[in-house]
Amino acid sequence: MAKEGVETEFSETSAVDLKPPTKVLGLAWDSERDLIYFDPKDLLKCMSRKIEPKKFILSVVGRIFDPIGILGPFVIKLKCLLQDLWTLGVDWDSELPPKLRHNWQQWSSEAEDLTEIRISRYYLGELDQEISIFEIHCFSDASKTAYGTILYLRFVTRNNEIETSFICSKSRVAPLKSLTLPRLELTAALLSTRLAKQVSSCLKFDANIYYWTDSLISYYWIRGDSSGFKLYVKNRVEEIQKLSDPNRWGHCQERTILLISFRVAYLLSN
Repeated sequence: MAKEGVETEFSETSAVDLKPPTKVLGLAWDSERDLIYFDPKDLLKCMSRKIEPKKFILSVVGRIFDPIGILGPFVIKLKCLLQDLWTLGVDWDSELPPKLRHNWQQWSSEAEDLTEIRISRYYLGELDQEISIFEIHCFSDASKTAYGTILYLRFVTRNNEIETSFICSKSRVAPLKSLTLPRLELTAALLSTRLAKQVSSCLKFDANIYYWTDSLISYYWIRGDSSGFKLYVKNRVEEIQKLSDPNRWGHCQERTILLISFRVAYLLSN
């Protein structure tokens, strides 16, 4: 795709075209390697038109079906762009302002690489050893523009071999109402506990759940007495403490994969 626009030409020998993918719940399935991924073919065809009004951007969002959040960092960037368009009051049929047009072109230039992001359909992969420990690790993160969470399954075999597998992620655009970063981090932590509750209820095995945040303020809120907090913090801390064990919350220094970078290249390297 040309960097100056969103025009796309399809290669006759692209990986996607060599063999039509099998569809599984709206996602593509590589049955030979048992991997699932997002097939961007229809999305790229839609984006090949040189049209950039707000309503076109909205239609592109509607073409991305990502139920388990494989494309979390990629999709949230487009949603943030839409929020900027609404904030600026851009009309449905108006062209994008120069800065937002640049953001859109950068976003669209990454779309061709989406097919390279593939995850194992089966959590345990080709593992043939008995599992002794199952754990779910939930990472939450936030910025001024977005917040989200990502969940991984960690398991240990009888031979003490450790493997991890992506479960799902969820991200949301930060509200227009100004919130401090610690409050956004706390909101991300709440999203993390809600998603973990939903996931654990669907699994057919018991797993200990651990939660991680890079916000020390949120960490101490969650492990503290909520009675002395202001209403916004109090309500969210109480729900987090209801859905999770505060003693299983930890603080990590590094940013999580969801919001550390919005570029697909980062996803490909992880």
